[in-house]
Amino acid sequence: MNPPVKLRILCVHKVSLDVNSLRETGMKKNMGKLDRIIRVVLAIMVGALYYIDQISGVAAIVLGVFAVIFLLTRFMSFCPLYFPFKLSTIPGTGKTSNS
Repeated sequence: MNPPVKLRILCVHKVSLDVNSLRETGMKKNMGKLDRIIRVVLAIMVGALYYIDQISGVAAIVLGVFAVIFLLTRFMSFCPLYFPFKLSTIPGTGKTSNS
């Protein structure tokens, strides 16, 4: 018989993300209003599908991770995947993902 496993819960200190300091180091907005709206709608759809049991298991985990990433990038107005390609969905900023 295996001995019981003791779990230790680590206290996580409050971590704050200072978006302004990140922008000063080169992280500039590269997402337009429509791009941010689409990301929120997709995240809400994933949450709704999970809530009504239409997705479960690995699919729910993968889509949930994407939904969280969509929300984080939406609130920062910065998509790290756009950065290396110098893409921007902000109107009037030159190279867009549509062109």
